[in-house]
Amino acid sequence: QTTKIDTEKSLKPTTKSLTTELNVNPFNGQISLNNSLNQIKFRYFVSPSVALRLGFNVTRIDSSINVNNPYGTNSYFDNDQKKSTTVGANFGVEKHFTGTKRLSPYIGADFSITTRSASEVLSNNQSTTTVTNAWYYTYYSGNATITEITQPGYTRYGLNLFTGFDFYIARHFFFGYEFDYNIS
Repeated sequence: QTTKIDTEKSLKPTTKSLTTELNVNPFNGQISLNNSLNQIKFRYFVSPSVALRLGFNVTRIDSSINVNNPYGTNSYFDNDQKKSTTVGANFGVEKHFTGTKRLSPYIGADFSITTRSASEVLSNNQSTTTVTNAWYYTYYSGNATITEITQPGYTRYGLNLFTGFDFYIARHFFFGYEFDYNIS
C-alpha cells in the first residue's frame, strides 16, 4: 500500500540523496553489516542515475586459551593468545538504469584496499613463542605433529565489478541484491 505522495513521486533517490545499507541474509539467520565483507556502505547520488559509493569494514578478533594443571609432579601451564585486526575501505561508482517506479537495476565498479594484521603468543612451562602476522594451527596425524600457518597478515588491493538491483518498498526503504566479482 502506498500513500498519495508515493504514487505522485518516484520512490527512488534523487540528486543529492544519501543512502546507507544494512543487509539481512534470511538463509543463515544472521544480520550483518552489508555483504560478505561485513561493511557499512554509503551511497551519494550525484544524479538520479549515478551514485558514488563508499564502504568501510573493521573486524577484530581477540582470543585467549589457558590450559593448566598446577598440581602434582607433572604440573603444566599452556597459554595461547591470538589477535587479529582487519580494516578495509571501498570507493566506487554505480550506474542506475531505467526500470520501473520501484525497480532500479544498476552496474558498477569500486576500488578496494584491505589490510589484516595478526599475532599470536604461545607460552608453556618451558618457552614462549611469538608469531607475527599469522597464527599457528597444530594438529596430530598418526605419530606426526603438523603445524600450519593460518590467519596470515596481508594488504590487498582490488577492483570489484558488480551488478544488482534495488526494489523500493516505500520512500527511503528498499530491498536490494548485488552480485560481486572481485579482481585482487
